[in-house]
Amino acid sequence: MELETFNDVADQFFEHILLGNAYRLHDFFVSRANKQFNHLSHDFEINLLKNTIFDYIHSDIYSGVDISYNITKISSVSFNDIGKCFDLRVTIKSVGNIESIFIVKKKCYSTKREVQVQDGSDHAVIIFWGDMAMNFTGSTNQTMKIKDLVVQCFKGNLQFATTMTTVVRLEQYEENI
Repeated sequence: MELETFNDVADQFFEHILLGNAYRLHDFFVSRANKQFNHLSHDFEINLLKNTIFDYIHSDIYSGVDISYNITKISSVSFNDIGKCFDLRVTIKSVGNIESIFIVKKKCYSTKREVQVQDGSDHAVIIFWGDMAMNFTGSTNQTMKIKDLVVQCFKGNLQFATTMTTVVRLEQYEENI
């Protein structure tokens, strides 16, 4: 399920709700997902209101959960897939430094980290945003599975980026996958 807010309501909750944490919500409504405006596979959306109250329940709710992946090879992703989400299993080739950038659309600074990866078919860049950029602990030659990376085009090149629903699982070290 996706959480949806707009304008001042989004600003009210943006910094407080973190991916991977569980919350109990009061005063909200559930609606059917508008497939015209997103490419995620959910059928319903939680809509927060100005008077919505949320209580923190638990952190790292994904730690004990068996997540199913629909792994895609990097080479099979094309410009026709921009805006769509994919799951990857890749080997880390390099981990960039954390950068602070100004996002004009949001009129605020955000953190990002660029990670170069490859699978058996091709190489790619994954952009980690916000807390995911700050908390990323992957190392060179480590394998990871990533659920729900969105495909983007930046300066004419395809890249992947984390979203609010992205889940990263680091595996034990391997030379190749």
